[in-house]
Amino acid sequence: MAPKRPPTPAEKEKKKATGDTSKRARVETTDSHHYLSEEHEERFKNSISQWTIWGERRLQLTDFPHSELYNLIDVCGWSKIAETPHKIYSQLVHEFYTNFNHEIDTHGTEHYGQTWVRGKWFVFTPIVINQYYGITTDDVHSLLGKVARFLYGRDDAWPLPGKDFEHIKLTDSLLMLNFFVSHNIDPTTHRTTINDARARLLYHLTHGRKIDLENYIYTLISMLGFQTDKRHTAIIPALISGIYKEAGVQILPAEPVLKAKGPINRHALENAGRYTT
Repeated sequence: MAPKRPPTPAEKEKKKATGDTSKRARVETTDSHHYLSEEHEERFKNSISQWTIWGERRLQLTDFPHSELYNLIDVCGWSKIAETPHKIYSQLVHEFYTNFNHEIDTHGTEHYGQTWVRGKWFVFTPIVINQYYGITTDDVHSLLGKVARFLYGRDDAWPLPGKDFEHIKLTDSLLMLNFFVSHNIDPTTHRTTINDARARLLYHLTHGRKIDLENYIYTLISMLGFQTDKRHTAIIPALISGIYKEAGVQILPAEPVLKAKGPINRHALENAGRYTT
């Protein structure tokens, strides 16, 4: 193999004018646009990058023609929550949680009520969630005995003290509602049992009472945003993707889009364990 010839004077001048292309390429591919600091980038590499994403799902109401869900969605103003979710940009969602502002709720701080996404500070508050979904609110308070009778459809239904409600014993309408809530309102991959808070929430919703949904979801997201270990799941990703797309966050040409799960319908409930009507 012949030795490599030295560059000509003309080639040297061209290199001075254009710069070292290998160095320039490295500068252009740094992650300064995606991470607020080196510490945040390390947080992504060491934990957030390993979080799975639990996406929202469309509620196929036509599969449940006699369900109370029709009235509930209408009364609560949740049509946007029940319809086909926004595309989920998985990389954007991971970056959102990676760079979450730990002083977002601290009055007097420079970026109170804001979080950093791809080079800019954006307002992120319950009001932003409310504006995106278009919802109104109320509170959740109910006696567990009354809740249990309603959820299970019988009088002797209240579990023993310290024991959660069993998912499989829910009436069919409540089973559908819990499945929907577990994806789009209060995300959880665990649906074998239902704790007191979830039981009260289901009861409250099915009695046509609105909840403070924007604060409810905001609290869930901010609590997760403060986590640093690997064993967590990124929740409400379609909402996050939709809010920041509308806010003008740059979506990359090859932005990864998470494959959407199928709708919540009769088939999904059968696969989840039980649907009898």
